Amino acid sequence: GFLYLPSAALILSAGCIVAYRLVRAKGPMREEYLLIAAGFAVLILFSVPDFAGVMLGLHWIRFTDFGYLPLGIFFTYIQLNHVGRLYRDLDTKVQEQTTALRQTNKKLLAEIGERRQAQEALEDSEELYRMLFEANPHPSWVYDLETLAFLVVNDAAVAQYGYSRSEFLSMTIRDIRPAEELPALEANLAQE
Repeated sequence: GFLYLPSAALILSAGCIVAYRLVRAKGPMREEYLLIAAGFAVLILFSVPDFAGVMLGLHWIRFTDFGYLPLGIFFTYIQLNHVGRLYRDLDTKVQEQTTALRQTNKKLLAEIGERRQAQEALEDSEELYRMLFEANPHPSWVYDLETLAFLVVNDAAVAQYGYSRSEFLSMTIRDIRPAEELPALEANLAQE
C-alpha cells in the first residue's frame, strides 16, 4: 500500500498544478479553462479517498470506479461547448463575409448600371453625329490618315462628285483633287 504513495502524490500534484495554471490562464478561452480546472478538481476529489483506501487497505467503494461517468460527461460537455463556440465563430465569419460580398455585389451592380448608361449615351451621341454627318448639305467624308482611303462619305459628296458610295470607298482623297492642288494637299497633310 505505501508503495502506492509516490504515484498517488505525483498524480495529485500534477492535477493540482494543472488546475492552478488553468485557473490563472487569461485569454478568449478563459471560460473553458475554468471548466477544465473544475474537472481536474473533481477528479482530484474523487482520487484522494481512493488513494487513501488503497494505501490503508480499506475496502470501501472506490469513487473512481463510478466517477468516470460524470467526468466523461463533464469533459464531453466541455468539448461540445468548444465545438459550439467554433461553430458560432464560423457562423459569424460566414455572416460577415456574406455581408461584405453583398456590399461588393451592390457596388458592382451600380458600376454595371453606370457603364450601361455611359454606353447608351455614347451610342446616342454616335447616332446623333452620324445623322448630322449624313444630313449635312455640304460634301463630307472620313478618311484614313495613313492610306488616305475614304472610310465613309455622305449623300452630298455622292451628289457633288458623281461617284457611288462603293466607288468612293475604293478611292483616296487624292483621287478627287485636281492635279494642280495635290502639292497643297500633301503640304496640308504633312502639317497634321
